Amino acid sequence: MRKSMSTSRVARSLAAFALVTAVAATFAALGGIDLAHSMIRLEQYGEVQDISIDKATAAKNGSIAVRVTIVGWKMYPKLLGKRFRLDDGGHWVMMVDGRCNNVSTNKSKGSTKPLKSGKHKLRAQLAFSDGRYPRILSDPVRVKTKLPGGKKPGVASKYCAKPAASGR
Repeated sequence: MRKSMSTSRVARSLAAFALVTAVAATFAALGGIDLAHSMIRLEQYGEVQDISIDKATAAKNGSIAVRVTIVGWKMYPKLLGKRFRLDDGGHWVMMVDGRCNNVSTNKSKGSTKPLKSGKHKLRAQLAFSDGRYPRILSDPVRVKTKLPGGKKPGVASKYCAKPAASGR
């Protein structure tokens, strides 16, 4: 009788271990803690919108080629400069030394206008089609440019008419 109780206890322990292992494997397969955390964040804060600079490279013409990652923001190239705006997107701007320099409706890349030689602080910022800026900026990146001799810096895009909101 003692032996069957011990065997029964071992069987229950193995069954419990198998159940815990199966639940953990299912949780991991479905995205684990990242998925659970993202769902909590979505419930608390709504759609997350963000932009970050992945790479900023000085070009030979004095401009800066910029690659970004954008989350929760759609590009609306046909609405650029129009009064109509949608709250889920528009375009993004390249802020150089605190001022808008150029815009992009490409989801992952853009380029500044040629800049004067020297070190510059670059940030990317989301923008609505009508030119207003939500307070969503990337962290700053420092880039050194060299404007070729005889060239003048470019003029900011006409879509940079409104001043940017101060950053995060």
